[in-house]
Amino acid sequence: MESPRLLFLDLETTGLYPKRDVIVEIALSLFVLEGNELRHLRSYVGWEDPGFPIPRRVSKIHGLERSHLAGQHIAWDLVQAFFDLADFAVGHNVFHFDARFLVQNISFDRWLDTLRYPWKKELKLPSASLPSILHALEIPSPRAHSALEDALHLALALQTVKGGVAWLESAFQRLRQGVLGKVQELQTLALATYEATGKNTCAIEVGPSAEVYRVHIEKTNETCWYSSEGNLLEEAHVGEALWRSYLQTRRTDNLYRWRDG
Repeated sequence: MESPRLLFLDLETTGLYPKRDVIVEIALSLFVLEGNELRHLRSYVGWEDPGFPIPRRVSKIHGLERSHLAGQHIAWDLVQAFFDLADFAVGHNVFHFDARFLVQNISFDRWLDTLRYPWKKELKLPSASLPSILHALEIPSPRAHSALEDALHLALALQTVKGGVAWLESAFQRLRQGVLGKVQELQTLALATYEATGKNTCAIEVGPSAEVYRVHIEKTNETCWYSSEGNLLEEAHVGEALWRSYLQTRRTDNLYRWRDG
């Protein structure tokens, strides 16, 4: 459970503008990072009939025409299930392209854009385009703009380039530190409750098992954490409980449930 789960993705669309264009192909490949190796778990490829002709200049890029897509529909519930398993969705130019299309259909907010990796510096490249990266790393790519191949090749490129795996791992560690930092947010909320109401003890339920932790405000305005049995706990213990909660659900919006007592 501690290993990072990374969802590499790529889209093909009818154009560049989410307000008027649509996704016609999506490829998702879920990997787990174990040690220094990205291990493939599963993939999904889906196609969508756009309901209108694809501009010729666009179909020349990805090779898809409406005649190929007639009657096809992307299984968005399955797509969401892939995202629900991931710590990060990883794509090349994902912030400016893929995420802008996907937010209309899925709920997710943890993106890693591989354009932010220093490809030019590491590979001495004038361009950080995916074909340039694959060529520099001597990774064969006979079908440019094939969504599944691009997603898989991007994972392979990060596995191959110096520092690529460490870059992915560092993002996961930042996520972990963010979850651990929720303890300070809870303490601030408890102090605010105390100042507003005079109530000096609050409680949270953590994780699917609803394990109860209580935060008590001392007379010095210091906060102390206690287990449901009344045992004094280190702050780090509560942080690790929140992290275990995250690992069980891969969500940051339901780490705990706030209770008043």
